[in-house]
Amino acid sequence: MSNTYSRKVRRPYVHVSSFIVNQFHLRNPWVTVFWSLAFPGAGHMMLCKYFTGAMLMLWEFFINVESKLNLAILFSMTGHFDQAKAVLDPRWFFLYMGVYLFSMWNSYRLTVDLNKLYLVADREDASILPAKISPLESNYLGIRNPWTGVTWSLVTPGLGQIYFNRLPSGFYLLICFVVSVYESHLGNALLFTMTGHFDMARSVLDFEWLLFLPSIYGLASYDAYVLIKELNKLFKVEQSRFLSDRYGNPNFILPKPTSEGRH
Repeated sequence: MSNTYSRKVRRPYVHVSSFIVNQFHLRNPWVTVFWSLAFPGAGHMMLCKYFTGAMLMLWEFFINVESKLNLAILFSMTGHFDQAKAVLDPRWFFLYMGVYLFSMWNSYRLTVDLNKLYLVADREDASILPAKISPLESNYLGIRNPWTGVTWSLVTPGLGQIYFNRLPSGFYLLICFVVSVYESHLGNALLFTMTGHFDMARSVLDFEWLLFLPSIYGLASYDAYVLIKELNKLFKVEQSRFLSDRYGNPNFILPKPTSEGRH
């Protein structure tokens, strides 16, 4: 099948723009369910449904803070069950459950559907645009180190995504990280810890916001690692298809190797 960039593709699985490479690839549905369990909207962000994921993550921040759910989890984990029951606001908590369960169910369903779409779309063997330039930004396919993305995500969540030019999710995760650090007073606590004032460090921390950070760090690091590996594969696929179309002769038959391993 001849590949040209202008050919209409019925089922595309990759979109290259100046700000993002948005692609479908095979995923384990239970992995997206796990991240939706850890942070509603995270599973949708991994599936490249950025608007849906961003709205669900904003909902998680708002409802969680209003219901005092993180504080209740903290008290429960430390054995203070009476304090957990006292601090939890049932008016907001019961609003939390429906969307929370929907986020997990919908991420599983979407993963299964997108896996099917990817398998069918990949058979079309369509060309992939390797680079995109606009007046504001440029983007291109290339080989990147997944662990570099993980390292930058551990330094500051969102930087790993910016490293491989997935700008919408990168800056969104960066904003979530900054807000969580600011509201949790983590910077003040680190300063007190470094100066030996451990009691003041504990007293200044807002654990309600601090408990958002493990999910943000985990999502940013895992997402960067997986997506960089998939983008590396996409770069090799694009090269293979281009070389096959331009230089592959359909009449050429590759000689079979002899018993000595020579042609």
